[in-house]
Amino acid sequence: DEYNSILGEQRGDFEVLLAHEWLAKQSFNHLADNIKSSDTYTLLSHCTETTAMPKAANVWQNIFSDLRLSLNTTAT
Repeated sequence: DEYNSILGEQRGDFEVLLAHEWLAKQSFNHLADNIKSSDTYTLLSHCTETTAMPKAANVWQNIFSDLRLSLNTTAT
């Protein structure tokens, strides 16, 4: 949003993604078989992220699932 408001028509044609947005577009098939972890991870989302993007925790859950990792999400 800031790029649009600051640069206006000079913004250009590029996409700015948050980490989880970029990771969600990646394929982890080549990594998943090499990951051997029975650990469970916990996501502590930033309050701004939780408010602005309520589905972000689900995206993170999918990323971890693609890597065959266990992720718990908690209300923050």
